[in-house]
Amino acid sequence: RLQEELIYEALQHPDCIHLPSGARAREELLMVGHAFRPESPALSANQTVEQALAMVDTVERERGAWPVTDAAGLRGMVTFEQLEAACASGVPRLTGDLVDVAPRAPHLHADDSLDYAMRRIAGSGFKALPVVSRENKGELKGTVSVSDILDAYGIGRALPAPAAPE
Repeated sequence: RLQEELIYEALQHPDCIHLPSGARAREELLMVGHAFRPESPALSANQTVEQALAMVDTVERERGAWPVTDAAGLRGMVTFEQLEAACASGVPRLTGDLVDVAPRAPHLHADDSLDYAMRRIAGSGFKALPVVSRENKGELKGTVSVSDILDAYGIGRALPAPAAPE
């Protein structure tokens, strides 16, 4: 008959070493699909920078970056700073002109881990990254930001205000 508990796991407990078992570790792994916002607004590559700034004024500025799409799908990301600088230059420009269209532009997939997502966001220079389909990189599913990831872990939510003393 086989032992109910592996000898290595039994030997860990007297030394107060509690390593996660393989099943438990897989259970707790959160993916981008748990955190991303599918309803994230995307900017059109054909809209003017002024129109784009007006649109991001009405949405959360904390995201800091928004996906830019055209007829073919996701074109890239643009930051609030890029939009402001282009508007301040006085030269009429389209939002799509600000996007650096690179074949390996940073993006995520819904089945990527949140750990991987944090590393990708940190290395990208953006505050948020687009979430795209694995089958079609141009198909935008939404965006995920650092605050979305913290919310998925239950860290980013605001604490309730303490009750007033009576």
